[in-house]
Amino acid sequence: TLSLTLDSLAAVFLLPIFLLAPVIALYGYHYLDRGEHIWRTLVHQFFFSLLIVAMILVTLADTVVTFALAWELMSLA
Repeated sequence: TLSLTLDSLAAVFLLPIFLLAPVIALYGYHYLDRGEHIWRTLVHQFFFSLLIVAMILVTLADTVVTFALAWELMSLA
């Protein structure tokens, strides 16, 4: 089954994800926003968001199946 667990070690790894991801997303949006190809910026933001969600899922994974699925999602993003 798919399950997620938050323990103290996971919290240590989640802290930098939650602190740095918004800063990186904001910087990336302004860096890529040139006005002429807005769809490229939107696609980049979509896949970056998918990467962040996958990193959170990898950190919270409680079973090997959950970890493997989250890892594959992270590698696809």
